[in-house]
Amino acid sequence: MSCHHANARIPGGPENTNGGAPASYYPGQLNANIVPVMQGYWTSFIRAYDPNVYRAVGSPEWTRWTAAGQQRIVLQTNATLVAPVDAVKRDNCAYLNSIGVALHQ
Repeated sequence: MSCHHANARIPGGPENTNGGAPASYYPGQLNANIVPVMQGYWTSFIRAYDPNVYRAVGSPEWTRWTAAGQQRIVLQTNATLVAPVDAVKRDNCAYLNSIGVALHQ
């Protein structure tokens, strides 16, 4: 799994980052298979305002967050999935939401 700053190198592909992409994102390397998955979600959202329309073949549908279906996408090389959000994570998110205005977020 990668962190957000590394994910920012994915939409255009690692070959188009002027050497800024992690080595593992290049073809044949450890995380190369996550690149088309992320590209699919990103470009689909940009083109259709929906991450699923043009997602990569075989990647899971990124479901909408609802009160009844509190699920998140877990982006992992060769193991991307949609999973329920447990009570601890929901509580953490509720706390962050509660302080967002004070933090100007």
